Amino acid sequence: MVDGFFSPFGSAHLAETMPRKFRGKTIAFLGITYTLGCIFACMCAIFTLDSLTSGNWNLLLSLAAIPALLTWLISTFFLDESPRHELVIKNYDSAISILEKMYKENKPSKASEELMTKEEKELLAQPYRESRENQKGTGSPLELFRGKNLRITSIVWINWLVNVFTYNGVAFILPLVLSELNNNSSILSEEKYKVSSVIYSCLTELPTVFVTLSIIDLKYLKRKNSMTLSFLVGGILCFLAALDLHPGLVFWISVSNFFLSLAYSLNYVYTAESYPTKSRVTGLGMAAAFGNVGAIAMPAVCSCLISIHPLLPFPLFSVMAILAGMLTFLGLKDTSATKIDEVDLT
Repeated sequence: MVDGFFSPFGSAHLAETMPRKFRGKTIAFLGITYTLGCIFACMCAIFTLDSLTSGNWNLLLSLAAIPALLTWLISTFFLDESPRHELVIKNYDSAISILEKMYKENKPSKASEELMTKEEKELLAQPYRESRENQKGTGSPLELFRGKNLRITSIVWINWLVNVFTYNGVAFILPLVLSELNNNSSILSEEKYKVSSVIYSCLTELPTVFVTLSIIDLKYLKRKNSMTLSFLVGGILCFLAALDLHPGLVFWISVSNFFLSLAYSLNYVYTAESYPTKSRVTGLGMAAAFGNVGAIAMPAVCSCLISIHPLLPFPLFSVMAILAGMLTFLGLKDTSATKIDEVDLT
């Protein structure tokens, strides 16, 4: 629930407050907080659990709630509303007040000067007064399926579904596959699957954040092509994992998980930039919710396939990821040059 609420609001707020030059990198860097949160949860588990099946779960949940409590306090008392969102919903005075506050904090030496004249304030608000969005309020979910948003929503939702299904599926089935291949059904009791081993899986996700930061604004990659390649390479590597070629199953799974995690980070950026401000949080939230359908279905589907053959889930991951990559390349446009003002007013 925390992830479901925070992810859309956090990514949308950054998209609406960051300059276009830094927007993609800033949203992508948000991914590092998820990894750090997982590591924090694992560290708490090390001190509260004896293994994945025993320990003081009440204390673990209490410790894990501390970051959420701190985030709520900071957001409530220190975080301002998005000025762009305030303009879109016609709260002009609030938007201008927030902008002036931002200016004062960034230019303290000029805080005593008049920040915006009456004419400048009117110039800022006028395009929003004349826009087709004449009613005050937030965007309806139906807006996601109207006009050009229909194509965006259809492809973005498929991408989220595939991404969540494959990314979580690879992590979910690895212990089960190794157990089946080694004819060992008591995998949770083994020493190598103690709580501390989960930290290594979290640490492998850290490089994806920095790779995303490196490629997201490159001339020939940016958002669309980067996400396309991430899906395609992740899918090909899942196919190699199914073949169990040298240097081994774990190697191909680990590298494929890297690229699927990379696609995950890019998905947040692309979705946040695709919708107008009035529908941005709704678009992100519903895309993430639809993606979680994949998380719900994945354990049952993978368990059924593993019962037929331990490596059978990997061809499914491969086909899904490759199709998502092709759909992204053929059906979406790059959003790196998107001017959110223009999206809001069309």
